[in-house]
Amino acid sequence: MNHRVYGPIVRGYREHRALPASSKVTILVFTWAAILSSVIILAHPLRFFLLAPAIGATWMMIRMPTLDPALLAMDAADADDGIG
Repeated sequence: MNHRVYGPIVRGYREHRALPASSKVTILVFTWAAILSSVIILAHPLRFFLLAPAIGATWMMIRMPTLDPALLAMDAADADDGIG
């Protein structure tokens, strides 16, 4: 959890069960890009079943609370105090 980029995101999820809005958007953009490109490229008749995981991920991201940036900054300041 000391990683410069991913540490605050993981810490925020573990402590508050929430993700920053930017992480949620990134997850959804890459999920839908991968699934839609697969649906377009594949010629298999069952290719539309690939949409189910993308819909599930979207539903999960919508339902998951969004982490307040101020709370994330406060947690980062607490971690920088040298405790632990």
